[in-house]
Amino acid sequence: MNLDLFKEIFDNFVEPVYIVDPENYQILYVNKVLKEKLGECVGEKCYRVFQNLSSPCSFCSNKYLYRNPEKPYIWLHRNLKNNRWYKCIDQFIKYNGKFLRLEIAIDVTKEIIKNKLLKEKMREYAHLFENVPVPLYRTTLEGRFIKVNKAMVELFGYSRKDFKEINACDLYYHPQDREKFIKKIEKFGYVEGYPVKLKTKDGRLLTCLLYTTPIKNADNQIVGFEGMIKDITLERSFRKLLKDKIKEEKGPRNSLISQLSLTHDFHNLLQIILNNLLLMKNYCQKGELLKIETTIERLKEIILKNQNLTTALTKIAIEELRKKDLVNIKKIIVRAFELFEKKEEIIFSLNIDEEIKVSGWENQLLTLFLNLIKNAWEARKEDKAKIEIWGEIVEKEGKDYLKISFKDYGKGIKKEEQNKIFQHYSSKKHLGIGLIIVSEIIKNHQGMIEWESEENNFTVFHIYLPIAERKDKKRILLIGENSQLLTIIKNILHLNNYEFLHQKELEKGIKSYQEAKELNKPFLGIFYDTLYPQLPKDSENLKKFIDLEPKTKIIYSAFIKEEDFKNFENFNNNIIFLRKPYTTEDFLKAVNGLVKTDK
Repeated sequence: MNLDLFKEIFDNFVEPVYIVDPENYQILYVNKVLKEKLGECVGEKCYRVFQNLSSPCSFCSNKYLYRNPEKPYIWLHRNLKNNRWYKCIDQFIKYNGKFLRLEIAIDVTKEIIKNKLLKEKMREYAHLFENVPVPLYRTTLEGRFIKVNKAMVELFGYSRKDFKEINACDLYYHPQDREKFIKKIEKFGYVEGYPVKLKTKDGRLLTCLLYTTPIKNADNQIVGFEGMIKDITLERSFRKLLKDKIKEEKGPRNSLISQLSLTHDFHNLLQIILNNLLLMKNYCQKGELLKIETTIERLKEIILKNQNLTTALTKIAIEELRKKDLVNIKKIIVRAFELFEKKEEIIFSLNIDEEIKVSGWENQLLTLFLNLIKNAWEARKEDKAKIEIWGEIVEKEGKDYLKISFKDYGKGIKKEEQNKIFQHYSSKKHLGIGLIIVSEIIKNHQGMIEWESEENNFTVFHIYLPIAERKDKKRILLIGENSQLLTIIKNILHLNNYEFLHQKELEKGIKSYQEAKELNKPFLGIFYDTLYPQLPKDSENLKKFIDLEPKTKIIYSAFIKEEDFKNFENFNNNIIFLRKPYTTEDFLKAVNGLVKTDK
């Protein structure tokens, strides 16, 4: 062997090459690439230099090469020193009558990681296929089932073993319909929302929609099908019931309408799920990891949306059977935007305090805002719908409400249509059943709705929902006529977990205070606001509360001067003065004074 020629060849290799004496593990040669990484190491022990070990490697290839010196030994190994994977090609070579071990180490770390990730993604794809909450199937052209998921088993009542033994025609209520289905795919290349009557193992009739694409061979011939099934049996029966109720001129139950509005979203969801599953399968076959990862994340998001809609659809039907909950309106609105299928085509702003809650049914309120969002999207003038939402606590008809204003800058509503928007089946697409649902849900929550609109400009709906009563919270009696100030005060109190009762007139306030005491539900204190102080009359009025309860604490909100304090000298610290103008912090400090006194 010409050693100089040998070195010239292997010094030009881009992968590490070295020669070791298999008897004493001494390094005899390293090529240029390896020398640059490790430095001069000829004469040292291979296990120490290459693997950072103190004794010969347990995985050394010498024993395999001695068994068959004429053949190379190829193996895969992760280096203990740099933690990278190498495909090692080991071969005994003879030099001066002695065996030496030559090794070429090809770095395959990227390939190993890629293959490992690919296997993980394949497992994830299999998991998604199995657990996606809609029936999925794969069959041959003749109808033999290749694969079904858990939802498919649950819908039809056949076990996995059964599916291996039956034909796809056995699921058809009219077996000849499968031929029509195949011809449809041959003609159009796929079917989306294809209506068909199927049957379960025990013979129950199912009204379904098929979403299917063909499986083709290398010659572009159809050899099978894969797709999903949407069972709309229940939806159909609901729609019939709704039509019957409308014919009778009776307002349909809110829970029923809510379900109908949600089920429409499933049809597009199913096609998106199927398309993404097929994309992912294709990427797995090609080993395109980045696209696989993107598709998985998109699919998870879609499935989550599908599950959330399913949960909402299921709960609404029985929701009215249970008591109302405290519902965080801001969170409900945010969730509605997250669930809306075309959310990327909407620009919205939301200005409602995080802690404001109303008493109601969460899924009905979710449905309310989903329909308003959909209505605004359908009425958009440009590619993206622009929506603004804001809220405030207001007094209306003697009660406190959360007023939610929902404004879109779309096509608006024509004057001749404005009196018809809450009637059944408006002629306008964006004024369909959705606004009927909105109206019914608001009525169901003892709320009100107002609206204003300008054609080709905007539409704004003002929704009034009663503020939730919180029995465990401290109550404050508000007295005064300054509606602008008291609206702000109410919002501050609500956000800081206080209940309140507002009376504009002093005499009514005294009556409310006395009734609360008799019912053993006393107020924490009184907030008395006057725009223009009338002293000593104000002090005389406030004395009436103290006569009812000597420990009464009163926040006196007014433009008062130093000399005015003398009018309250005999009040024994019952008065907390709040001099106008004041800040939110000043007000809360005064309220905290009530709390400390109560303790």
